[in-house]
Amino acid sequence: MTINIGIATNPFRESFQRAFEQEIEIIKPNPKLDEIVKYDLVIFSGGEDIDSRIYGESNTYTRGINPERDKIELDILSKAMALDIKLFGVCRGHQLINAKLGGRLIQDLFMGQKPSLHHSSPHAIDKISSDVFLKDIDIVNSLHHQGVISSGKGLQITSKHKGIIESTMGKNVYTVQFHPEFMLGVKEIREFFSFFKAYVKDNIKKKDPSKVNLTEHYGGTPIKTSGNFESLIKRSRNIDEFINCIREYSHLNNTDLVLEITLNQRQHLERNYERKSQLEDELDSHNSRDEELYSRMEEGLFDSDEEFEEMERERNDISDMIENTLGEFHNINNHILRVALEMQEMVNNYVEDSHERPTFTAVIERATSGSSNNIDFSRFTNNS
Repeated sequence: MTINIGIATNPFRESFQRAFEQEIEIIKPNPKLDEIVKYDLVIFSGGEDIDSRIYGESNTYTRGINPERDKIELDILSKAMALDIKLFGVCRGHQLINAKLGGRLIQDLFMGQKPSLHHSSPHAIDKISSDVFLKDIDIVNSLHHQGVISSGKGLQITSKHKGIIESTMGKNVYTVQFHPEFMLGVKEIREFFSFFKAYVKDNIKKKDPSKVNLTEHYGGTPIKTSGNFESLIKRSRNIDEFINCIREYSHLNNTDLVLEITLNQRQHLERNYERKSQLEDELDSHNSRDEELYSRMEEGLFDSDEEFEEMERERNDISDMIENTLGEFHNINNHILRVALEMQEMVNNYVEDSHERPTFTAVIERATSGSSNNIDFSRFTNNS
């Protein structure tokens, strides 16, 4: 049995050929729709880090970026999605597809971020929801220093490990963080590839290229030139850092204007920052407990099968709590960012429309008259 398989770029093509037991073509860059539609399955393989600006962050811990590969693969991904071609993302490919669809990554599991997220190889995976492909797979390898912590739109999380998403599935999409193509000595992995190939063959429902509108599929999360500003806002811990960031990244800079939020908005944001701090503490606590349980289970520090099962149940509960906490944390960060972007846009629009550098009084008058924003900017303070 053969199907038409293409791989977006060359890395690990030979390993996938052995895994699927057939030839796999490298898709040429910037293919036309009527060229790529011939493929029944497109693979996005492992390799370098993806540019973190794809998911709206500055490259703090990301390394070894290949911008040309990102560009080629995002283009192929958009076209394959538009045609309803089946997609298989592995490691980097898992991260790229989730990021393209609005998910988020932690940039490094080992350097300066969350020590409790450290992955060893091999490791167990925690099944989160039904997954016909992973039903017989419990142990996987680990060859990554980044990880998906928030899945892309339309993708269901099916397994996790220490708060990191190990696999997702959605319409025409399946992704895994590990490298099954390097585990062919394991019977269940060989069966995984056979079953996956049969599934693709039995579910080919591609669209007619002449009837496809690509515009909607080039959406997702764009690479943002303002990534540094957005990343700093999301990392801000209090109102002072919030205001300083807006001052630094606005055209007026901090020499002529100090932005101060009105009392109600300020109190609202302060509550957000307070909750954000609480959530960070909760994540640390959850991850520490999960690390403790994992170590005890690995070292056999339990007295009975019942105790082991209880520890497994607790780890599953912790995984759910981590996911919920991360969800609330990102919602708060996104709200804070929306407020910041509105403030920045208001100030920058004023400057761009002016023929000369505005005075502090003029900015106040402009900012407080007829604003369509929901934020009340009626109280500005000059601290000069």
